[in-house]
Amino acid sequence: FRYMETGTTAAKQVANVPDVTLICSEGDDIRALADFPAQVTYTYNDGSEESAEASWDEAKLAEAGAAGQYEIPGTISVDGESLPVKLNLIINPGNMLKNPGFEDEDMSMWVLTDAGHCVAREADTNNVLTGKYCLKFWEDKPVEFTAEQTVTLDAGTYRLGVTLEGGDAGDDAEFLLYIRIRDEMLTIPTGVSGWRVWTTPEITGIEIPSDGTEVTVGVSVKAAAGAWGAFDDFYLYQVE
Repeated sequence: FRYMETGTTAAKQVANVPDVTLICSEGDDIRALADFPAQVTYTYNDGSEESAEASWDEAKLAEAGAAGQYEIPGTISVDGESLPVKLNLIINPGNMLKNPGFEDEDMSMWVLTDAGHCVAREADTNNVLTGKYCLKFWEDKPVEFTAEQTVTLDAGTYRLGVTLEGGDAGDDAEFLLYIRIRDEMLTIPTGVSGWRVWTTPEITGIEIPSDGTEVTVGVSVKAAAGAWGAFDDFYLYQVE
């Protein structure tokens, strides 16, 4: 307890090597993904941070092909010492949507209906869930837009979701995730509640009656002037 009065100096050493998480889709080339953790950030006992190249268990990575969750052991070398690190790898079923996280510059698959120019693909690390880009919205006038993509599906059961965050939407804001199947429209309400407070609305049990069915998925937003936020990582998976 004498150090409470006089203090002391401890040797600088690594205090924490956190686990890392990677979310991808079935069929992805895992190592080619933009957010594959080739480097891992660790923390010293003085609060400073540095990064080191990670070496992952290649055999475990090779086994991680089907949809599911995997723990991939690895190591980093710091000051001549080998330290363990873990990659939590989540592989989702193949995503039926193109450019679902807006990482590709080509946005031709998305139709943005936005009279006020309040929504756009942006590189904004403060408002992305994964990768470098998101679909960001803000306007000092009332915000109103839709973002849609049309795809053709085989018969089966699907689930649709997206992740979003934001704020200042107002008491009467309307956020919807939806899918149109011929003359039917399935929707789920959602909303925003803060910076990087991510929510993931999801529509499950989507029944596609026959092969070659064209559907449109999207989000619509009506919010107060000054509303802001971002959508990232849309997905449409076949589950049966």
